[in-house]
Order: sequence, then structure tokens, then C-alpha cells
Amino acid sequence: MPSYIFIGVILLVGVIAMLMLWRAQQEENAQELPCPEPDIPPLNVGIRAHVNSDYDRALPILQHYGERGSLRAQQILASMYYSGHGVQQSEPKFEYWLHLAAENGDKSAKAQLKRIAARKNSSPEGQPGFPGSKKT
Repeated sequence: MPSYIFIGVILLVGVIAMLMLWRAQQEENAQELPCPEPDIPPLNVGIRAHVNSDYDRALPILQHYGERGSLRAQQILASMYYSGHGVQQSEPKFEYWLHLAAENGDKSAKAQLKRIAARKNSSPEGQPGFPGSKKT
């Protein structure tokens, strides 16, 4: 057998093995993160619902992915709790999701947390700038 055929067979076997591993990993991930709509990735459904102001539908999907490390879901949830869109406005929940986003590498979230910490250190009566907080 010529060497180029042998090399081709080896490459083909390698590609097949990689595809089998990839497929097994996809099936494992699908079991970990159940999809509410089988044809559409759940995070995209949640983002779309949020954009369309369908907060009742968006919230559980975004929380599901936010708790599992999705930066985009964490950012959206932080904004929802800051603004009160679809949820009761909550500074602790806003900071929770902001903190997770910062841990996930969001530089803007890190900067916001620094500003919040500075405000809290300078104002024991409340945090000026957060809607609904006491103004000093």
C-alpha cells in the first residue's frame, strides 16, 4: 500500500474519532442544560423574550444560564434588577448578578462594582444613584 493512502486512512480515522468525541460531548451538554424549545437555544429564546419585554418568559431562562456562567445572561439579569423591568427592583440582586458578570471577565461590571463600593464607603445612609435608594 502506498504511503499516501496509509496517511489518508490514518487521517480519516482521526477525524472520525474526533467527530465521535464531539458528538458525545454535545449529548452530555444537552443533558446538563435542558432546552425549553428543542429547535432554539434556550439562551437565545431568553434574550429574545427580554428584548420583546416578555419578562415572565425571559426570567427563568436567563436565570438558568446566568447561574451556569453565561456572561450575557448575567448582564441582562443585572440590568433587569437595576431597572426593575420584569422583576421587583433589587439592589442586592443587581449587585449579585453584576458580581457574577465581573467574575466572568466583564470589565464594565468590575468598574461598576468599584463605583458602588466607593459610594457605599462614602455614604452610610444609602447609595446615591441607585433608583429607589435614599439620596444624601
